[in-house]
Amino acid sequence: MRALLFTCVSSALGCLLLADPPSLGDGGPDAPASGWIDIGGRTVGEVAEELNRRNHLQIIVRDPAVAALVVPPIPLELDAPETFVSMVSDRKDIAAIRDSAGNVHLQRG
Repeated sequence: MRALLFTCVSSALGCLLLADPPSLGDGGPDAPASGWIDIGGRTVGEVAEELNRRNHLQIIVRDPAVAALVVPPIPLELDAPETFVSMVSDRKDIAAIRDSAGNVHLQRG
């Protein structure tokens, strides 16, 4: 059994307790559908686009203010868009709304 290390990340999006991944990918166009990327310094809109290219679950961000939020420097699994949705919607001013097609809309709430 592998021991997990945890990192607490505090930012404008809140404090998150994360398991440290074994390695990080660069998230480039040839990156595998699974693995890790460091999303730090990217906006919510950019990360949503990256995850949408790689996952069935689509994250829709129509509000420019929400799309422009900068994410903290944390590793994120490419095949875990729900983790990203949870992180962003943990903010008191952001809501995650699932539509009838199963897409998630991040909006001010």
